[in-house]
Order: sequence, then C-alpha cells, then structure tokens
Amino acid sequence: MWSLAKYILGGSDQPEQRQNDNLDDDPYDDVQKIDQVVNFFENEYEAKYEHVLTVTERESMEQEQVLYYNAMNGVNFQNEQIGVLIDELLELRKSRPLNQEQRIRWGHLKLDIGDRRSKRNKKERERLSSLERIRPLIASVQTQLLLAKHEAEALQQEGHATTTMTTPRKYDRVPEEDIVAESTVSTLRARGGTVRKLAKHYTDKEIQSLLKDMD
Repeated sequence: MWSLAKYILGGSDQPEQRQNDNLDDDPYDDVQKIDQVVNFFENEYEAKYEHVLTVTERESMEQEQVLYYNAMNGVNFQNEQIGVLIDELLELRKSRPLNQEQRIRWGHLKLDIGDRRSKRNKKERERLSSLERIRPLIASVQTQLLLAKHEAEALQQEGHATTTMTTPRKYDRVPEEDIVAESTVSTLRARGGTVRKLAKHYTDKEIQSLLKDMD
C-alpha cells in the first residue's frame, strides 16, 4: 500500500518556501513517538498487517487513515497560521503604547486568531472522532495476526508445519485502550506531497493570556 499521507490533497494557500522546507526530512520522525496511530500506519501496516485484511476491511482502514491524517493536517495548518499571527502580535506589543493604526491592526489580529483557533478546534474534534473509529480497526487486525501466529506455532509443534500463513479467523479484539493517539500537533507530509514543518502549538490558555495582555 502506498503511503496515503503523501497524496492527501488540500489547499494551496501555504507560502511556497514553507512547502519546500525540509523535503528530505522524515515527516513522521517526531509524531510517531507520541501518536501510535501514525506509528502503526507508517511502520507496521503495510509490512505486517495489510495482507491479513479482506478487501472491504482494507478499504475501511485506508479510508479512516485518510480522514485521520487530513484532520491532523488541518490542526497543524491552523497552528501554522496562529503562529504567524501571534508573531505579528508580539512585534506589535513591543510598540506599546499603540497608535490608532496599530490599535486597528491589533483588533484585526484578535479576530483572526480567534477564527483560526475555532477552526483548529473543529479539526481536532474531527481527529478525535476518526480516532474512535480507527482504534477498534487497528485492535482487530493486531489480534488477528497475533492469533494467526499462535495457530501456526501450534501446528509446527504438532508436526504439521505449514509454509504459508492462512488468513486468520476473527477473535476477540486487543483492548482498545492499548491503541492511543495523544498528539494534537504533528509533522505531516504537506498537501501535494511535500513536507511541512511541525508548527508550534499555542494552547487555548496561552492564546487567551496573550490576547488579555494586549487589552
């Protein structure tokens, strides 16, 4: 299976330089350490689990992967835009007391940051919703492969070794709580196949504090 993240389409409103940054870097080097869903798809799915699934199951799994990655792309993109606005806000703060033109710009920044924060929270809700659907899918395929290995080992011990592993039956699932995805910020392959830098994540509390300090 090709890496779906490379082909997720999106807007073209990112600056060209930002799109071309770090093209040779591994875009998942950081996020894999904290997001087990991404780690599963980038390091395990194609090599270990894809062959276990039926065509229908594989389509469902890969559809959810697209939705999950898209949601993370959305969160990360909004973090980028929030970061740009906050950088301008911090520069503006150095000029206090503000003149009339600066105060007008400050009002626009406040509105823009609030809008970006709302969009980020919407994408984060989408990520969590996708997570709830994808966790049982991952748990199921992990269990199928584990039990298939146990069956193969049992056959070998009985003197009936087999050279191929048959498609396993469906059993009880691995506990879903073992499938965790805690990241709300991610290093992702950019829309169009390039790599986007990991954007700084300003929490809602940090944003509120920055805006309050300017009032």
